[in-house]
Amino acid sequence: MYHFYKYKLFLSIFFICLSYQGAAQKPFTVLITFPLSTNLSNISVNYDDGKTLIFKKLISSNNKVQISGLSFSKYPLLTVVNRISEKQVFVEQYYLQRKSFIYFYNNNKTGNFLDSAKLINAMNIKTMGQNEFDSFAPDETNRLKSFLLKNGYDFSQSDSLQTIYILLANDIRKKKLEFIKTHSNLYYSIWSFYREFTSQTDNDADTLLNIYNINFSKRYNNTFEGREISKILNGRVNTLVNRMAPYFSAHDIKGNSIRLNNYRGKYVLLNFWASWCKPCISEMPAIVAIRKKYLKEKIEIISVSYDDDSSKCINAIAKNKMNWINIVNNQDVINRYGKNPGIPQVYVINPKGELIYSRTQAEDYDLTKLTEFLKTKL
Repeated sequence: MYHFYKYKLFLSIFFICLSYQGAAQKPFTVLITFPLSTNLSNISVNYDDGKTLIFKKLISSNNKVQISGLSFSKYPLLTVVNRISEKQVFVEQYYLQRKSFIYFYNNNKTGNFLDSAKLINAMNIKTMGQNEFDSFAPDETNRLKSFLLKNGYDFSQSDSLQTIYILLANDIRKKKLEFIKTHSNLYYSIWSFYREFTSQTDNDADTLLNIYNINFSKRYNNTFEGREISKILNGRVNTLVNRMAPYFSAHDIKGNSIRLNNYRGKYVLLNFWASWCKPCISEMPAIVAIRKKYLKEKIEIISVSYDDDSSKCINAIAKNKMNWINIVNNQDVINRYGKNPGIPQVYVINPKGELIYSRTQAEDYDLTKLTEFLKTKL
């Protein structure tokens, strides 16, 4: 019976995701041909479909690799990495069209075949705006390139190198925001703005929303990128205490339709988390205690997971006794609440639909303030 239940649960999640994604996504295929001398164990490939970064296992026939997928964004972004050694790493990125071909050939001058490619229906990100940005911020980009050339890409074992990298990357981000304002005609600019700025909290949401409205809105309002930017930034603006909680509708892991408006008349505790997030898991007992203490007639609990892997999420839900409404990786809900990169996040919504508590605003990092707050309300 338990296995049958898990099977039904898997099917409900599968069809929910299919119905949610199918209408918006566009199919694409790319055939990549590597030089015959290439050691494919040094190569890794991923693509960004506009919502998720997807890593592909390379299955080769005569050093030809075909990748097919679906993309929300106008162009999926393909990244090819050639990791010759820990410090010798070469990276190239390409915007793909519906059917693309990338043919790499040996470059005897540099020894790096990624330097040389014949492209059909694929555009190197360098020619789409990256080169223009490098010329716009030569000092910042050269400092970062020199650092990576000297130290490689893996500094997980060195706190000092990580600190330096973060500082250099922040310098790049500041210049890139300036570049975006003056080069808004480039697709590279709207892509960079969407992926690098909208959900990051270095810049306040009102400022970013103003940049989008002035520079991009007329051209991109009806595109996937434009809709997502607007949704995320408005979500960041509207998830402050005393604002009306952003409305959402979704399906939970059992296939039930969940509409926020259906819970008017009672309190709602809204929790954003992930099974791989240790702070999320460590505070789950506090939420379990709230569920045990208060009747469902008084407060509903809804958890929204950032997990890509639904099976890991379902296992974590069972292990942590999350006996309430659970939604798995619904990007629409996540975006409506600002796609906050700093999870866990907890909100309390009152019976009128107003946000009356935000974990971030309250700086309530162990949920003790939440526990005391609920005592005064319930």
